[in-house]
Parts: sequence; structure tokens; C-alpha cells
Amino acid sequence: MLDTTLSFLDFNAKQQASFFAILVLSERNLANDWKMVNKDIAKVIFISSQQKINQSEWDKLQLTYPESILVAYSKNLSELNIAWKLITEFDKPPIRSKLISLLNKITVELKEIKEIKEIKEIKEIKEIKEIKEIKEIKEIKKVIKISIPKNILFLPEDYFLGIIQNSIKTGEIYHCQNQSGINLYLYPQKFNYFCSVEITNLKSLFLTHPNEIKVEKILEEDLKKLVKDMKAKTLNDLCWHSTIIASQGRLMKNHHHDDVVNLKYWPDISYLNTVKDYLAIATFMNRNVTSIKKISQYTEKKEVNVIDFHNACQVLGLIDQTKNFCLNSRPASDKLRQLRQNVFEALQFSTAS
Repeated sequence: MLDTTLSFLDFNAKQQASFFAILVLSERNLANDWKMVNKDIAKVIFISSQQKINQSEWDKLQLTYPESILVAYSKNLSELNIAWKLITEFDKPPIRSKLISLLNKITVELKEIKEIKEIKEIKEIKEIKEIKEIKEIKEIKKVIKISIPKNILFLPEDYFLGIIQNSIKTGEIYHCQNQSGINLYLYPQKFNYFCSVEITNLKSLFLTHPNEIKVEKILEEDLKKLVKDMKAKTLNDLCWHSTIIASQGRLMKNHHHDDVVNLKYWPDISYLNTVKDYLAIATFMNRNVTSIKKISQYTEKKEVNVIDFHNACQVLGLIDQTKNFCLNSRPASDKLRQLRQNVFEALQFSTAS
């Protein structure tokens, strides 16, 4: 699948909202669907500047985001050696036809990059095939005990999430290793973690019982030596993903389907791409205060997904319980109201960032 994700740098709330509105209106003419994510993982980053952009500053940005296509979004671009640009007045929405043309050209570029990368990966796979086969045989011989849901309640202490929460509570730095050899370091003082494996590939770790994970307390000075070549990632990401994976549609202790819940803050925008339903659930909960059961009924989304979303927000402190219902409206269903809803969501994203 082609990675068509985009984000913004130095955009104000008004610019983000107007850009997103034009993007929604252009969907029919675009070669691919585009979605907004955090700039650290976006394939395309639009960079806005009210002042004239300096070439050396632009070159530094290229080094900061080497894996992304950078698009200059400004009026003063004539003297710059920039591959991708969208000339526009500051604080004004982009011209629709120019945005469509630009994004479709970028899509072609991304396809070519993807094809080159796939050819390179095929060659690399052939070179290491024998090594991987030996490793897979060793992995099969290992018995990895994964927590199979036995309780009707979701208990974080039965999963890797319990180790994360204990590290945060005690302030102790942990080196964690499961039986498949994944090494992960918890650094609660900075609310970071370090792991060479992408978070989307940590499902087996998230489902493993703490008794089957080797946990070692280490000193801060030792941690810095061990992770010097790794990138620090936020513990919020780890808490969110580990909760979503392990929750499996079960409420936590002392929580019930009839609890009236209030979403105090929006989750990080990138979390809403975890499951398709989460954007609709978050939008509804942002405007309405009602029970978990009612949220599922009003949004017409699976209750399992509502519960998992609720649990992850609960772990991150984004939700609290209340006794006061507040229903403002039912979710929009026709195309016009959906467009308005998308613009509303863009405003929510920009003010929460």
C-alpha cells in the first residue's frame, strides 16, 4: 500500500483547517486518499513561512526529515532550489486546482520510490534468506506464553501494560526482553521508551504475560550507553498501543457499560488511524457525554472498538466519569454534513496540537 500521509510544519490553526477543507473538497480528483498524521511519521510535510525562506534553512529541514517529501508553502519561493512548492498567500487556503496537481505529481513520485525500494528489498531478502530460515526454526522451538483472555475484565497487570505502569509509578528504568528476543527500554523520568522494533510489530510483546518477560532494573548511565543509537519515543504511544492490543473489548475493573464518560482531551491525531472507527468515536465523544453503550449505538460502531478506545483514553488520563448526560446531536450521515464534520475535526486537531 502506498504511504500517502501528510502533515504540517509551522501552520497555524486557521491554515490547517482551511487546507484540510480544500483537501476534502478535492478528494474526487486525487489519485490517492490522503490522511493527516504526526509530522514525525508523515511521508509529505507542508512547511509554511510568512517570511522569505533561506536556502540553508531549507537544507537543514531536508536533513531533519530525510524520509519525507518537503513542500514549501509560501509566497516567497522564487530564489529557492526546491523540488516541491505550493505558492500561496500566507494565511490563505491553497488554490484547489494547484493542490490537486501537486498531490497527484507527488503520488507518481511516491510510486516510483516504492518500486525502487521493493526491488532493493527483494535483493536483500535473497541475500539473507538462509539466515532468516535458521532464525525462524529457532523461534518455532521457543514456547512463548501469551495471555489468553480468561477474565471478563481487562486487567493491565496480566499484560506488558502492567510493566509499563509499574515503571511509571516507581520511576525505575527497565530493560525488558521477551522470549522472541525483543529488547525494549522504559525511561519514565523522561516519559520515553527505546526499541529498535516498530511499535506496530510489538503485538506479541503486548500480549505476553509479565511472568514470561525478563525485566531488569538498570541505571540511567547504563541506559544511555545501551540506547545511544536508538531514537527516543514517547511512553504515551506505548501505553496507547499496548492497551488497544491487550484490551480485546473488555472493560477494566470498576468500569461498566452504563458508565457516563466524558472525553476531556483529544487523543494524539496519529492514534485515530489505529482503527478506522476511532475517528468517528472520538468526534462523537468530543461533542457528547453519555454511556459507553450509548456511544456504540449512536455512532453505529462496534462496542468492542468503543471499549478499546475508552480503555486507551482511560490509561492516558483523557477520560473521566460523570453523572451528567449531554447529547448535542446525532452523527452526520449525508455527504454535506460529513464534509462539515471533516472540517470540524481538522479544527479539533489543530487546536489540540
